[in-house]
Amino acid sequence: HAEISDAIAAGSKTAAYVVSELKPKIFAAVDEWNKNLACAGCKATEAATGVKLKKCRQCLSAWYCGAECQQKHWNVHKRSCIAPLPHVSVLARQIFDLDPAQDKDIL
Repeated sequence: HAEISDAIAAGSKTAAYVVSELKPKIFAAVDEWNKNLACAGCKATEAATGVKLKKCRQCLSAWYCGAECQQKHWNVHKRSCIAPLPHVSVLARQIFDLDPAQDKDIL
């Protein structure tokens, strides 16, 4: 990432330009990674079932194939279900133009 920092520091590329260049690559990598995620409740993967997993609304770190699995797993998950630090979620929203109200990956 030093190359990116150097380009920004030298003025040849702005941070916004770098983000716009990297965003498609990041999203593609995340999509590929997400295919191997497993439902925290039933352990089914998106790759095996074709069902798109959704994030826990509170912590955004646990993934579920649906509300039923999320509810069944709550007694286990509630011990670790902590909202992300505000500055982290704000930064992510700014970088990726995320609108939590429109996020279809949240249960």
